[in-house]
Amino acid sequence: MARIDEQLQAANSNMDRSRLTTLTASNNASVLRLKFLTPLVAAIVLLVLTAAISLFYFESDSKSHGLLQERMTRTQRAAQEFYSHNVIYDANALHAIMDTLKYDDRLTEIFASYDRTALFKYTKKLFESLNSDYNVTHFYFIKPDRVNLLRVHTPGRYGDRIDRVTTLRAEESGDITYGVELGILGTLTLRVVSPWHDSQTGKLIGYIELGMEIDHIVSRISEVFGLDAFVMINKNVLNHEAWEAGMKALGRETLWDQFKNVVQSAEIPREIPEVLKEWIKSDENEYKNQVIPFEYKGASYRFLSIPVKDVIGRDVAQIILLNDVSVETGAARRTSMVVGAAVLGIGGLLIALFSWQAGRIGRRIGDDAKMLYQIATRDVLTGLYTRRAFDDFLSTEISRSSRYSHSASLLLIDIDHFKSINDDYGHQVGDMVLHEIGKRLQNVARNENYICRYGGEEIVIILPEADQNSAEYCANRLKKEIGGRAFDIVNNQSITVTVSIGIATYPAHADTGASLVAAADKALYKAKASGRNCICTYVLE
Repeated sequence: MARIDEQLQAANSNMDRSRLTTLTASNNASVLRLKFLTPLVAAIVLLVLTAAISLFYFESDSKSHGLLQERMTRTQRAAQEFYSHNVIYDANALHAIMDTLKYDDRLTEIFASYDRTALFKYTKKLFESLNSDYNVTHFYFIKPDRVNLLRVHTPGRYGDRIDRVTTLRAEESGDITYGVELGILGTLTLRVVSPWHDSQTGKLIGYIELGMEIDHIVSRISEVFGLDAFVMINKNVLNHEAWEAGMKALGRETLWDQFKNVVQSAEIPREIPEVLKEWIKSDENEYKNQVIPFEYKGASYRFLSIPVKDVIGRDVAQIILLNDVSVETGAARRTSMVVGAAVLGIGGLLIALFSWQAGRIGRRIGDDAKMLYQIATRDVLTGLYTRRAFDDFLSTEISRSSRYSHSASLLLIDIDHFKSINDDYGHQVGDMVLHEIGKRLQNVARNENYICRYGGEEIVIILPEADQNSAEYCANRLKKEIGGRAFDIVNNQSITVTVSIGIATYPAHADTGASLVAAADKALYKAKASGRNCICTYVLE
């Protein structure tokens, strides 16, 4: 359940990127001043005052709106990329959970017996844990003929035939498959389906499915970008009668005819603001991957649409982000008027005010660039690199090691009994422990090592140019640093925390980034199975 990566040269480049965005912002402001102030001074000298005022007003107003539109477009693209990466991240997490379940021989044995009662009893607490820790909302056991044996999340429903695309593809390919699928109520669920075989005979027992609704991804987008988010489902992919019957069964209001082409997702039922209703109704709006300006009751808005495709590539929905830009557009208009009036009397004041405006917009662009870079590369809680940065680091480091015939090692670290810390002391204490472990690892690790938080309590460290012996030495230092000193928590209490570490080395244990991660994951599993608080190095089978 962990994946990581990085390279020395790419890492140094990433560390300089934050400074580069600051310099770029400064350069942008200087360029803006140069472009606008030079013709403005010439206009003051050569043109009649009235013509100069008119030219300046229309130029400054259009430029301000153009910069605003550009910034909104960049935000829309960042939000779309954020959605795509979160879907892939969650799919990998579900895939990793599925791989872990394959080590549970008892689970396979009960599944093979098709004893629904015993299977539910065995998996009930497992599902509760997966739901709490990983937002897993669906847990299916399906027979080889695709008849549902057990929904752990709703055990009273069984015996129906599963004909979803993900299940059909898993049946056809004989391999694990995943994708976002649309439910009859307009709910969007990321599903991972894996064929399940008897480890001894290889006989197909059936299929296991894990799924999570994407509402938490939409919530993350709203929190990260500070915008209200709404999910609208295209009517042409829904069955009207089934949708309406389902909504009535849930006791919800049926508003099928509210809009011509879309309905609100039942996954995130919330009041739609009047401005969004009017925008959807205007022009029988077709949702596209773009930024749409809209004026309503004297206020200015921007709607940022993010398309949502299902597993077969259909456009099934749009995530709509609502941004009230009235303050910004109003400020731009007022600034234009003030500067235009200043042309009549004091040309120098006009130039100063316009230069300030250009610098402010340039700094805003720089601030947005730095914010997006931080979101993409740094975990807020621990300060470690994120999963996205990890993916870039891994592929680059493997390429570099291959080119120069160097070794590279991974340390896959899991905090022992972390769920018990959360259960016994609360999630705030769990966050404190994660933060402190991140600091300790950064204090002990070398500057050229890259520490990434993959998710939950899992951390991975990339050791460029490190062979197996160096990796084992480093792992022992880190394990001693974490377990050797107690962690101070609330009410003058302290607790001891230990970690399990899996080690894998390229190219000794694997020849690709993916196989290196898999090898480290197997070594970590062995460390945990050996009683935790220990280190295991991958052994070639």
